[in-house]
Amino acid sequence: MFLQYLLLNCVSEDGGGMGTSEDLLIWGRRQADPWNRLGNQMQPLLVVIEFCQVEGPRPLVVRGLDDKNKVSLDLDAISLWLMSSEASSGSISVLYNQESALYAVSYYCTVYDVQARAFQRPVCIAYLHGDKPSRSLVSRFISRVRRLVSPLLNCNRRLFLRLLAKLVALSDDLNSDLVHEYYALYRLDQLEEPAKKKIQTLADQARKLRSRLEMMSESISRQLEGDCLKHEDANLPQWIFEGGDNQSMGLRPLAPCEYDNFHAGLADLLEAIRTKECEQGVLYSANTAVLRFPKCNTPVKEKLRRDEWNKGEETLKTCTSHLDQILYPVVVGDDLAVAGSHQRRNSVTDLVSKLEFIRPKAHLNNKVTVWNKRNEGCNGVFGVECSPRKLPPNCERILDLNSCLLHGVSYTGSLLSPFQSRRSFPSDSSLLSFISSTFSLSCQLVFLCRYIPLSVIVDTEKLSNEDQRILASLLSEVEFSKFSSLKERMDKLPPTVPPRPIQLK
Repeated sequence: MFLQYLLLNCVSEDGGGMGTSEDLLIWGRRQADPWNRLGNQMQPLLVVIEFCQVEGPRPLVVRGLDDKNKVSLDLDAISLWLMSSEASSGSISVLYNQESALYAVSYYCTVYDVQARAFQRPVCIAYLHGDKPSRSLVSRFISRVRRLVSPLLNCNRRLFLRLLAKLVALSDDLNSDLVHEYYALYRLDQLEEPAKKKIQTLADQARKLRSRLEMMSESISRQLEGDCLKHEDANLPQWIFEGGDNQSMGLRPLAPCEYDNFHAGLADLLEAIRTKECEQGVLYSANTAVLRFPKCNTPVKEKLRRDEWNKGEETLKTCTSHLDQILYPVVVGDDLAVAGSHQRRNSVTDLVSKLEFIRPKAHLNNKVTVWNKRNEGCNGVFGVECSPRKLPPNCERILDLNSCLLHGVSYTGSLLSPFQSRRSFPSDSSLLSFISSTFSLSCQLVFLCRYIPLSVIVDTEKLSNEDQRILASLLSEVEFSKFSSLKERMDKLPPTVPPRPIQLK
């Protein structure tokens, strides 16, 4: 009956007819999809494609392709799709492939080769992803890909001009004895008629392009960046003197000085493009701005890639049953000892690093001790070695990984209530995003505390002593000189409930 009611309400006011069931799926969304496009969850990748005169469009280099996507992604079809669009050298295109549900940001350039038709080999560098690229991503791609490709193209053009100059000179002196000075291995009587015709044909094509080649030479002479060796001793390809067909080869011989740098820079280019730029703010948690002020924002001073968390142990996602109790001493700035035996050292260091990484802060104001055999001079969140069934001395709040117990912490507030229920996360990276987004909601009260007394907010929101400590700690991170005394007073508040050991599993 409820579905019938909704369908009847899909009738337009002008009597234009009833909507379909698909209208219910997109009802209330800001962006409807009238073409019912499919989504693609593939990880972003970078591919270099060339238009080979023998094989056609083919992929040369692929970065970011894992074993899962090798089966589902047809690179040959993607290469044909990207190279089928009309584009000039140096142009940028943003394309969408409805069949594979992929967006592509592609950069087109031309590599010159004396063996290719019209001396040109079109090349495309494309960034592929299932999500629609934003303006900032396209801007980052344009600036970085041009910076990466420019030395390669300059090296290629210098080599190409040297080879064409020698080719034209060889053609001019083909019937004279000076040919022996160019290539002593090929005497005049050893050059067959097909080889002579091949040299003459290529030289005639080069002479027609003389005006454009002179402009290219002047442009390259003004660009001195890169490690190009100028190719003074470059030799013509072997097949020219044999009179055979053109032989297709890779890009390395066409730019021998800069190809290795170009090939190595593709991985850095992919990482720089798919890494989101951190927005400016006042407080940051896991590289995410959780609090912003008008005209008072600063860029994040701690830039750590979240891909690094996937390399270590996934420890944080196993502690979601009482995550609010674990995060409370981290947020208010209390000392928290993460204890574990020597066999659990990797787990301890991984958890300490991530807890310190998600603590809301404006800058790095303390040194993190991820592992210590003795509890000496350690502040904040730190790791300490401890044998099983024992606790480290002189520590009030302890997260014992040996027995999965949390000692000395009691939180009964509402600001961290989203972390009370146990949730399952596929990775620590996804949990870090969830924590940052929850912190941003709590920071809305921090913004109000700058203009409204904290006592008014406490009475209005019915905040506990623990929540008052959280707000005072975040305010002191924003303006220490103004709110440090407030934090000292709030730190003296007693806990609402006496601390007791908490079993984490």
